[in-house]
Amino acid sequence: MGDCNFGGRMIGYLWYLLVGKFATTVPMRTAYAVARFLGVLRYWQWGKGRQYVRRNLAVLLGRQAPRRMARSVVKRTFVNFGLSIIEFFCFPRFDAEYFRTHCEIFGREHIDEALRRGRGAIFLSAHFGNWEWGVAAFASLGYPITLIGLPQPNERVDRLFTEQRGGKGVVMLPSRSGTRQALKILRQNGIMGMLGDRTPGDDGVPVNFCGRRVFFPKGPGWMAAKSGAAIIPMLDIRRKDNTFTIFCAPPMYPPQNGHDEEWILTAAQRFATFLEAYVRRYPELWVTFFDFFARQSAEAVTSD
Repeated sequence: MGDCNFGGRMIGYLWYLLVGKFATTVPMRTAYAVARFLGVLRYWQWGKGRQYVRRNLAVLLGRQAPRRMARSVVKRTFVNFGLSIIEFFCFPRFDAEYFRTHCEIFGREHIDEALRRGRGAIFLSAHFGNWEWGVAAFASLGYPITLIGLPQPNERVDRLFTEQRGGKGVVMLPSRSGTRQALKILRQNGIMGMLGDRTPGDDGVPVNFCGRRVFFPKGPGWMAAKSGAAIIPMLDIRRKDNTFTIFCAPPMYPPQNGHDEEWILTAAQRFATFLEAYVRRYPELWVTFFDFFARQSAEAVTSD
């Protein structure tokens, strides 16, 4: 069994190495064409994944949505994820000028406003669009960004992903052991990047999202309250030509008296409301290959 697991991990690692080599040597047009093909191939090959995305869409679009439209959105979700992977491994060929000419940012003034306070900022995004691309775009503008999140299960793959981010000036901290360092970075007026739509384990707060009661992470709100940092919700929208529009919402400032459970809940709900508006408008950009509304259900939790 151990040898089997090792073999599987090695194949996964070699696969990503191959993708990285391919992404940095062929023309971008070819890279995107292959990414679309692989996305469609994965769509047809992974029936369980199709089913999960379809279930999530039934909540977003309603069960009465035309089957043809739902099928198209599911397929585009797989394609978008394929495009995002290729772009991630294209990072070595993307310089600051590339990011400048391939994205338009709305709300950048909110970031500068938050940093002028001297207490740092938390960029709060989701598994939406190409979140890795958005972080790299801000790093190319001179914003020093550190991410905190769960590592990849495969150590070699995790190291490879960390190197890809590091090449764009983005530092990665593991969520289980990096909390103290993250707070230190924020107190030095640094920037932490976090994803706010998935909750590992039971560490979440109940919010209203797309007509359901679900858990969202409490970590971003807790970290903001603990450090005094502002939370800036942000998402990127992929355009048809594979350029991006990045939207930054006005900052959410924690209370002056430190840890505040009510504010943590409010911050999570405001982010959920922000995300819902974009998920409903661009459902194909929300990358959730699991039964989100079942796994993160908080229906048993009553709201006062």
